[in-house]
Amino acid sequence: VSSNLLIGAKITGGGGGGTVAVLTRRTPQTLEMIERIVYRYETLTRRQTRIFSGSSSGLYVYPNICD
Repeated sequence: VSSNLLIGAKITGGGGGGTVAVLTRRTPQTLEMIERIVYRYETLTRRQTRIFSGSSSGLYVYPNICD
């Protein structure tokens, strides 16, 4: 994995089926890297995965949520 594409990753929500949150740079190479990782995981575990991509605008859109 190229170190300039992957910023960090965290396993979260293990009790609900498990999720890996991955922070990356948004490039075509990054998408290809993630797809290769998913393919390998599915091949080794025989478990189906889903990729959710993107982010919300967070507090920029909902500033009153913390007041």
